[in-house]
Amino acid sequence: DMDIVIPIEYWEKFINIISTSLPDHLELVNSMDIKHVPYFACVKITDKRTAAIEYSNLSYKDAYSGVWLDVFPIRGVGNNQGSRNLDKNSTHKAMKYLLSLICFPLQLIFPFNHYLKKSYELFKQYPISNSIQTGTVWWPLHIDRHIYPSELFKHYVYIDFEDTQIRCPADWKAYLKLAYGNYPQLPPV
Repeated sequence: DMDIVIPIEYWEKFINIISTSLPDHLELVNSMDIKHVPYFACVKITDKRTAAIEYSNLSYKDAYSGVWLDVFPIRGVGNNQGSRNLDKNSTHKAMKYLLSLICFPLQLIFPFNHYLKKSYELFKQYPISNSIQTGTVWWPLHIDRHIYPSELFKHYVYIDFEDTQIRCPADWKAYLKLAYGNYPQLPPV
């Protein structure tokens, strides 16, 4: 699994460029365009020559895709603990949109992507350029585990991956430690 993050202030430009410049065998699957997406809040670049159906999507044929690469918008979050709590509130506000899908049988009237679009509009108000901290925060669960210093995303290095080079945070070890704790340690068998 490989994830790519794009600053939310460049997200729409990225979508416009990538949607018209992929090779024929690749396809952009945008969760904003899928009515029945149980959980993903990103775009996937899929290989149409392959097939991958997640168990949670078995009932939603419009969510079937090829093998994919996830691309998430990364947004600014609170600059201190007090504003982090405000950010948790904004995330919870967005979750109200998403969870109302579960709580009420409105899916026929307002499908999942309706709530996702409302969340995106809310989160566009938090560009990373105006924040000391940033994150791929779309769900309120483990919110602190997905918040990082914005400084981590200001300097980059290129790392070899198979036959290409991937742009990564210069201090990728600090990122991995924040995201996964003691990431080099293998779990017990």
